[in-house]
Amino acid sequence: MGNLRVFWLLTFACLTVLWARPARADIVWLGSGESGTDPFGAPWLFQNSDTAFQGVTSFGMPGRAMGQTRYDGTESVLVVQFEFFDLPTGVVLSDFLPVNTPAMNVEPFLAADLWQYTFPTPTTIRFTPPTADRTLDPMDRFFLFAPFTDDVNFATVNFRATYFTSIPEPGTGSMLAVLIPLVAVGYRRRVRKKMISPSA
Repeated sequence: MGNLRVFWLLTFACLTVLWARPARADIVWLGSGESGTDPFGAPWLFQNSDTAFQGVTSFGMPGRAMGQTRYDGTESVLVVQFEFFDLPTGVVLSDFLPVNTPAMNVEPFLAADLWQYTFPTPTTIRFTPPTADRTLDPMDRFFLFAPFTDDVNFATVNFRATYFTSIPEPGTGSMLAVLIPLVAVGYRRRVRKKMISPSA
């Protein structure tokens, strides 16, 4: 009975190690108006055609043709998504070539490292890195922009942004995959040894 108690105590300890590790959650934040910052201080900006670079209405971080900004979060970001709401009737995201093409890139800003974009809905844009190792990591500099088909109303436009973060480290699962079988083997050996030991 004592061996069984030890087995369950060790199993509980292994599970506690897993549960005690901080969970990684997607970073969701909201914005409205003409400009603002993300939760880590990176600026964002809507630009209408009367003041925008090349006359293209867009949303950008820090703003289209305004350089780069820095990601000061603590988790690596695998996917970046923006959902825009309360746009004027008929205004949607645009990807008309050559100047109305969405873009996102992370330092060193090579052309081959441009993030890919998709439109899950006409007013939602999602950026994904070209390869698994080109995530947006803490302290990385980056830029992004998303053009629209026409001007937006700064008084009503708003959005929900999501930074999809990396999953929990595989090392945690690997550790448990090793520890729990070892605990079970140790338990079985103790029971077998007890069974074959000569009686007093």
